[in-house]
Amino acid sequence: MPSFTRAEIQKISAPFLEQYFEDGRSEVLKSGNSISRSSLPSEVAHKITKWIGTPSSSFLWVEGPIFTPAERQLSAIAVLLCDSALDGENPIPCVSFTPKSTYSTEHTPDSKSRQEIVLIAMLYSIAAQLIQLLPQEIESTTNSFDKFEKLDGSFASIPTALDLIESLLANGPPTLMVIINRLQVAECPSTTPHLKRFVELLKAYDPEHIVKALFITQGSSPALAGTLDVLTEKINARRMAQAKPGQAPKGWSSLGSMKIPDQTP
Repeated sequence: MPSFTRAEIQKISAPFLEQYFEDGRSEVLKSGNSISRSSLPSEVAHKITKWIGTPSSSFLWVEGPIFTPAERQLSAIAVLLCDSALDGENPIPCVSFTPKSTYSTEHTPDSKSRQEIVLIAMLYSIAAQLIQLLPQEIESTTNSFDKFEKLDGSFASIPTALDLIESLLANGPPTLMVIINRLQVAECPSTTPHLKRFVELLKAYDPEHIVKALFITQGSSPALAGTLDVLTEKINARRMAQAKPGQAPKGWSSLGSMKIPDQTP
């Protein structure tokens, strides 16, 4: 069984993943979103609060409207929750992703759609973040850590990226939070099977560990509809389209009141 140190994996993966490490949160902040004043419908706030507080693995899909102000508010949720997890009194390992407005397509050997480019960026970013969460030394039952050179930015590299994520999750922390914002930007017929596999990998996380995954979309997602229980793991946030600029309707809740409790298994 091959063994590696985290430093070794960081070194050999850097040429292929380093440019993808940025998770998109900084772009959300630069866009001028006011996290402290953002708000959302009370039923959505309640569902997210319940997801946060559940002392076991849990998955939640927030389906928002195709409406720019709501998209900005939901992006603020993603940033707030990730920051709260990382900066809390008892920090929780968290990996997140929000698509950037543009991506460089340099050094990619094939022509890809916008959705395919975003999916590759998402998987590479999640892998790069998970590498930072590895223990100092690991033993691997797969050879995924020997295939970084296949991560060439091509669409054909996606299965390799997913295999790598599977290996990283197998050596992941006891508690892990995953926040994927605007997942619909990465979805089209060619990417849906890969998105499904990504969700299924998270679902298969060590049952003795805790994984809390939040997916935010504007509109529907065939990948999430095919992998999550839409009755218990989904909340419809389309009522956000009723909000007027600068004014939250009665019965809405502030995002600023949300805190991440200790999730120690």
